[in-house]
Amino acid sequence: MGFKIRLITLDAGFYTVDVLNFVSQFKYVIGVPVGDVKVYQEFDGEYETNSKRHRRDEQVEFRLLVYSKEKVKRKRKTLVYFARATNLDLPKGEVLKLYNKVRGPIERVSQAQIIE
Repeated sequence: MGFKIRLITLDAGFYTVDVLNFVSQFKYVIGVPVGDVKVYQEFDGEYETNSKRHRRDEQVEFRLLVYSKEKVKRKRKTLVYFARATNLDLPKGEVLKLYNKVRGPIERVSQAQIIE
């Protein structure tokens, strides 16, 4: 008995070079929220990780979508950019819609649990 995995979506905590390298060796389609990639504008293109804990030849290359920004007040007002890492060859809007379709119900349930 077998099954076919068509899409993997991961939490931002899984955005590491080791996890991306492992998942990339299979032909899974991935969507991962990305933390600090130091791209400060809307972007849709190839990106290579720059991890200080891994050698240059161990870095991962993937498609990066920087799609939104928001002003956040921390110690001072700063702009925060939202991004996704993917290997989907679809328009940016389709990638975001697909990711939100999978993650949306999960995040709504966890937010409801926090409120209770």
